[in-house]
Amino acid sequence: MNDKYNISAHDAEVLRKLSARYMDVATSERNLKNIARFYAMDDGEKQDRPAILVENVIDEKRRETDLKCFCEGDFARGIEFGMRLKISDFNTVYDDNPLDPYYDIRPYTSSTGYGLDAQKTNPTDREGTNGAYHIDSVIKDIEKDFPKLTHREFTNHSDDTEQMFTACDKAFGDILKPRLRGYYYWTLGLTNTVINFIGLEELMLYMYEEPEGLHKIMDFFCTDFLNHVSWLEENNLYTPNNEGDYTGSGSRGYTRALPKSTDGKIRTTDLWCLIESQETVGVGPDKYAEFIYPYEAKIAERFGSVYYGCCEPVHTRWEILKNMPNLKRVSVSPWCDEEFMGKACKESKVVYSRKPNPTLVSTQHFDEKAIADDIRLTAEVIKKNNIAGEIIMKDVHTVNGEYDRLDRWARMAEGIFNEIF
Repeated sequence: MNDKYNISAHDAEVLRKLSARYMDVATSERNLKNIARFYAMDDGEKQDRPAILVENVIDEKRRETDLKCFCEGDFARGIEFGMRLKISDFNTVYDDNPLDPYYDIRPYTSSTGYGLDAQKTNPTDREGTNGAYHIDSVIKDIEKDFPKLTHREFTNHSDDTEQMFTACDKAFGDILKPRLRGYYYWTLGLTNTVINFIGLEELMLYMYEEPEGLHKIMDFFCTDFLNHVSWLEENNLYTPNNEGDYTGSGSRGYTRALPKSTDGKIRTTDLWCLIESQETVGVGPDKYAEFIYPYEAKIAERFGSVYYGCCEPVHTRWEILKNMPNLKRVSVSPWCDEEFMGKACKESKVVYSRKPNPTLVSTQHFDEKAIADDIRLTAEVIKKNNIAGEIIMKDVHTVNGEYDRLDRWARMAEGIFNEIF
């Protein structure tokens, strides 16, 4: 076995004790109720209330207590940190984030680039790489630069995957069973990748000045994404994502509708995928329909269930989006017309996945009335339209240094939902 995947006797003992704690949480009554709530949402059954999800943040107090690691090896330490983080999130914020009773291992794959390297410039007055940046277009002249793009090639590192699985199974598999659970991309939305090569302003300008060239670029990346999807499928690298898997923009994948295959092989038709185009928030529905949607639909038709959207206000393009193949859930972002989307989800039988504005929990003053009013509007829209729904607080980073705000928000949401439902 490769030494980097070796788990020492000392580290195995740490992980075994932690695995027992993890299983206690995963089999707890609260966690089982959380899981049942997601299944009810996806089945179209009556939920007791909408699901509540919070993407927690790591503060220094948790880092020094809940997240303090004791394993000595790097591989074991990474496993330990991941387990501790999930247990800590469950105990720190009283929301519905579920834990499956498994330790998930992602199959190890890699890919080449596109022949050109995307270029970004960070502000000179900021340390690190997080935050805003400027995209330096590497395709400045479509006719001249497009031929420099090449499709990616992919490699399956099956030996590494097998060794990781074997090491985990030997160390703690009798307590917390490891399983292969692929997660090869967050989104199959095309525009972020396209913009990394041509620039955001250029994407919009090309819709008027270089329409044929833009179609050529969109088609190239759509083909490349589908090549990746086909390669994963042909090499039997896909695994189910129908349980607590991160699905879409903050949701979870619990569904009884997937997989559709019955022969044990997982294909794209057995899977969730996320498609979004949040970068085109400034693009009108006609241009979205002409330059973006046709390529998204090509990808969507390959999959069993589609979650659409992230931060874009989808109500402005719903007349187009409602026709997307296999659409099952839609992101109702802070900039969406909730009343409109409530009626739209009722008519299309799509799950209402609400994202409240993260500034509500991030500003200097934690305005409980404003927060309650916002949650109540979501609850009333879901109730009035008799639709399945969830509310997801995400894209939060500092919460003004008051890290209990996320738990306070979750408990407020539960109280309001219990009152209305």
